[in-house]
Amino acid sequence: STRNNGRVSLRSKARYVAQEDLEIYRAHPALMISSVIALPNTDVRQLSNAMRTMVTDANIQQMLPGGASNSLIIVGLGTTTVELVDMLERIDASHAADVASNPEQFEIMPLKHASAVECIPLLENLLGSNSKDGMEFPQGLRIVADMRTNSLLVRGYAGQMADVRRVLALLDRKL
Repeated sequence: STRNNGRVSLRSKARYVAQEDLEIYRAHPALMISSVIALPNTDVRQLSNAMRTMVTDANIQQMLPGGASNSLIIVGLGTTTVELVDMLERIDASHAADVASNPEQFEIMPLKHASAVECIPLLENLLGSNSKDGMEFPQGLRIVADMRTNSLLVRGYAGQMADVRRVLALLDRKL
């Protein structure tokens, strides 16, 4: 039974499998496995939050970010876990292609009405992801306030820059 009525969780009995050996377990739908998946081009915290709905049974599946690394800890049944890892690796490869074709940009964004210093926590809350130390910007995005010119110095990828511009357009209004 996959129900956990005071018994040891099935996840705790999972067999560890290295990422490169996962394919062997595709044909084992009833064998519980765990693995650490390296996704070097992906912000795994955001990805694991976005994919929570893919983990449908907490008794037999789990997907957790591996600390500050770009790794995910995956636990689940063989077939399901291997298919989930395939999807995650495709997402990572897609992000790598995006980054290769979309280098980082830098922009100075002057503000007319809003305070640059006060905008940073708002941007973190709107665009950021939770970390154990509080909010932080997504991987690749960096924003610094220049109090002297009341501007934001922003470094990030094109999509991130567009998100910052869109939010600043809403925040930088005359009250």
